[in-house]
Amino acid sequence: EDDGGQPPQPGEPSGAYPSQGGAPAARGAPARITEAETARAEDRGVWKRVLARPKKEEASGAGDSKIAAMRKELRQINRQKAKAIDEEDFKRAKELQQRQKELSAQLKTTELQAKDQAASRLANAKDEIRHLEGLIREASEQGQLDLAVEIRQRRDKLRAEMRRMEWMQ
Repeated sequence: EDDGGQPPQPGEPSGAYPSQGGAPAARGAPARITEAETARAEDRGVWKRVLARPKKEEASGAGDSKIAAMRKELRQINRQKAKAIDEEDFKRAKELQQRQKELSAQLKTTELQAKDQAASRLANAKDEIRHLEGLIREASEQGQLDLAVEIRQRRDKLRAEMRRMEWMQ
């Protein structure tokens, strides 16, 4: 119903939204954001941050390259086993399953060893930082400020490395 642009009479709804007493706007009710859309938007933000970080396998070093190779081999074995099952080559699938179990056990052992080594390196780094902090105090008390600055820079580098190691665990 067209009212000719006249202002609403007292008591008549005047708002564009139902909560204001009027009918919804011509283009329809405001769209509702679903939980799935919210989750997708949050995931995109999270993935941007995750992808910006170095992968644990890439950042850790030589010891973890062995772990990465074992994981890659496990994925290959899984694919081969699935293919063997599809082709109904159950003997080959059984062999691959056995190899998969052996490799999984090896991987678990290797990962535990790597974790122990990382914990040891982390403890050593903490001890070294304490030692460097003592040297910084000593150098500044003796008026050797240039030396104190050098030692502080070494300490700061070690702290950054330690934070990276903590993130890896």
